[in-house]
Amino acid sequence: MTHDRKPFTTELKTVMIDCHTFLRRRFWRDLHGTYTNFQSYSANRNWLCRLSLILAIAEAGATNDSSIATAESLRDENTSATSESDERTPPALSSEIELFEQGLLMLKVSYEEPTVDDIEALNLASHCSYILNRRKSAYMDAGQSIRLARSLGLDRPAPSSLSNVEREHRKRVWWTAFCIDRSTSAELGLCPAYAHKADSLDLLDSSSLTAEEKEEFYLAELLNMQIKVCEMKSDVIETVSTLKDKDIERPYEIIRECLDRLNTGKSFPA
Repeated sequence: MTHDRKPFTTELKTVMIDCHTFLRRRFWRDLHGTYTNFQSYSANRNWLCRLSLILAIAEAGATNDSSIATAESLRDENTSATSESDERTPPALSSEIELFEQGLLMLKVSYEEPTVDDIEALNLASHCSYILNRRKSAYMDAGQSIRLARSLGLDRPAPSSLSNVEREHRKRVWWTAFCIDRSTSAELGLCPAYAHKADSLDLLDSSSLTAEEKEEFYLAELLNMQIKVCEMKSDVIETVSTLKDKDIERPYEIIRECLDRLNTGKSFPA
């Protein structure tokens, strides 16, 4: 099978723009350090877990293979021609599956004393599961991420004692968890782990950051747009679900309201 590969580093950068997965400069520094001095990072299980997961996401995007198969469905197409005993050798896993499973093996979250890094790891695990068509796993990881994030208070304004970068980082990690939770639940037609209106924390605004601090982040507008899209989808799904009620009135008006709401998405920047 041949794949139309994109440049891997380009896809890796695209993954980070897609949602807030890491502090940008810190990520590239740690990535470089891992490959040049692995011993210094070998004991950081959480970092190696997150690195494996984001590499799996980037690899899946780089191969541009729309039919990523799970390990159980992979078969050696040439086995019958090469095996005299008609015994099939175990198929080789695709690189994105290998990286994904490697990341899961290292995923160990401290539920009693969680950290922001744990939330990042669960966000990545959910995102990766979704891309690899493991929708229920994605939904479960997203739910855990939301609950841990709330236990850390990420859904509320961060303490003023933290640095500007850490406060912005916490806010973006929360909104990423929010978007993943809404997306995976909508995919399965289930309730999100965080079903409240997203009004406990302001949207992103990096205007208070210095030029150097902004280097750690991608454009706030991109994540803000995703937040609005997720809220819009949730509102539409919730509204349409009322059409199941027998006593409903004005069904066509409700559908029209949903269509009008979706049309507002056309005003979002491309």
